[in-house]
Amino acid sequence: MFIAATGVATVLRRLRGERRGVPVDQVGGREQVGTSDAVRVMAVLLVGPMVLYGWYLTSHAQTSPAGGFQGGVVLASAVVLVYLAGQFQAFRRLTPVGLFETAEAVGAGSFAAVGLSALAYGAAYLTNILPLGRQPGAVDSSGTIALISFFVGVEVSAAFAMMVAELLEQALVIRETGT
Repeated sequence: MFIAATGVATVLRRLRGERRGVPVDQVGGREQVGTSDAVRVMAVLLVGPMVLYGWYLTSHAQTSPAGGFQGGVVLASAVVLVYLAGQFQAFRRLTPVGLFETAEAVGAGSFAAVGLSALAYGAAYLTNILPLGRQPGAVDSSGTIALISFFVGVEVSAAFAMMVAELLEQALVIRETGT
């Protein structure tokens, strides 16, 4: 996911850089079609529950069949709902690409750091080195699995949100320039 997001960002930024000078808020003289009220209301109503559900999936990977990847996708979908609920400019203000790049790098780097910390203790990469909780099946009973799942969720949600932001930006630039 990290490499895919980096590739998308690199390619699309290069393409956008070739078309400088066209403001993103103008749509080639055409009238923008507004979002319907029903879509806006549903999107606004679903953002909070999707964030909570994505957080739950990411933080409870050891007690359910979900995990960091699934939770990260749900969290990123909540960010996409912000776009559906409003307009691109509001989405852009709420999703600065630099912040998502940083979050993606922190998530991927922290995942690697958890694995490297196991190597520092003389164990295999990503081996559990933390004590297990007292009650099997509890959230704190997983050792490093909870950390790994959390960092994967951070990386995946940031990567998906960044890719969506870059793709939306590119679609608007292409539509504006007519190419």
